Amino acid sequence: MKYIPLPSSRFHYISQPEKNVTLGFECEIYTRTLTTPYLSPSRIRRLEIIEKLNQQGLTDKQISDWFNDLGFVTPQGKRYTQSLVWVTRKKWTDRALRENDTYYVIYPPKFYLVERSRKFGKGKGDAERNIKWT
Repeated sequence: MKYIPLPSSRFHYISQPEKNVTLGFECEIYTRTLTTPYLSPSRIRRLEIIEKLNQQGLTDKQISDWFNDLGFVTPQGKRYTQSLVWVTRKKWTDRALRENDTYYVIYPPKFYLVERSRKFGKGKGDAERNIKWT
């Protein structure tokens, strides 16, 4: 009796399927940490002091007055104001959120069809692998 493959089954027509089909997955990574600029250690220390003082219950006005009384100046050499302390705290909080803003998506595994084709300039037997979705 002669074997006749089913018409709906292409797999029967592939010789050595383990060489032509491979199982793989696709992964996407989203991050905003690459856009976080470098800050000098002295600037980070100043920002941490502002954050700790605010967590202890001091208002933005009290923090600015305390910095000015101690003779601290901004990185641009200006005196601290209430609004400057507020915006500094806001930017520092946004930066902390941005540093942890990374997530990824892993899609279900799929079979890929690997086609082999000759590329110009390669020796006999060398083949380039082109992977296509199936």
